Amino acid sequence: MIQCKHFQGENASVGQPVVQHVYGGAMSVHLSTLAIVVTNSRITGGARVWAKENGKVRLVPRDALKSSAEDGETLTDVVAPKASAQPAA
Repeated sequence: MIQCKHFQGENASVGQPVVQHVYGGAMSVHLSTLAIVVTNSRITGGARVWAKENGKVRLVPRDALKSSAEDGETLTDVVAPKASAQPAA
């Protein structure tokens, strides 16, 4: 399930409660396997941590949305889990 959040104002941001709400609706109401939050604003650190720990939420903040539009990336590319950098052995 994808939900877009449009916030105005310099200090506008998507916080952890918003992300948890989208996740809850996606999983329980829509029976989704992944919740995606796309926004024209920022995403708070708490929301990022919660989404990372949860593993079934992808966040697309303004900067990722802008760069994807400029670079011609698809939404699939933008929300794909990023490979973790592994230290060389």
